[in-house]
Amino acid sequence: MSPDEVRLAVVRAMVPLMAEFETLSMAGIARSAGVGEDELLAVFPDKEAAAQAFVETFTRAWAEVTDPVGELRAMSGIGVELPLAARLVAVAEILDGYHERLRVDVGELLASVPVADGSGGRAEDLRAFGASAQLREAVVRVLEPDGRRLRFPVPALAEVFVAMVFGGVRPLPADQVVDLFLHGALAAGQGSAPDPAIG
Repeated sequence: MSPDEVRLAVVRAMVPLMAEFETLSMAGIARSAGVGEDELLAVFPDKEAAAQAFVETFTRAWAEVTDPVGELRAMSGIGVELPLAARLVAVAEILDGYHERLRVDVGELLASVPVADGSGGRAEDLRAFGASAQLREAVVRVLEPDGRRLRFPVPALAEVFVAMVFGGVRPLPADQVVDLFLHGALAAGQGSAPDPAIG
């Protein structure tokens, strides 16, 4: 095997071995990876180096899976000529797509790695995009064309909208969340009427 092939075989073999790292030997890594111990030692001087290769590979894969660049690009492409409600529904649907992608891709990634502390993965990383300034700025850009007609400052409304849409599982579809955001919870005639120009 070439050094690159040995590296790949070892990284793959390290997935189930990380849970028993303290008692792991180089001979055990070689056996699990299906390589000779001499081949292993030619690429990795010790088990820490093999584990480091696994961690670096996993970290790169995690970054690729959770990277929101496609979603941010899609939000920046929402046309300002659309009514505000349609723009916000588009944002909500993009964020729904991101949630679904995380659910599937991150779920598969985490399923391949034993989690010793029972935490189920890196939940803080999963929430990072929802808390990011980039997401707030993207929603501000969607709201700004109607800024003069809105009752509250655009940055504050962007914060509220992200909390409503990206706060986790929600019982309403995107268009109803947008209607709630723009017009409140009261039925027509029970309070302030919706502004048809905004919707």
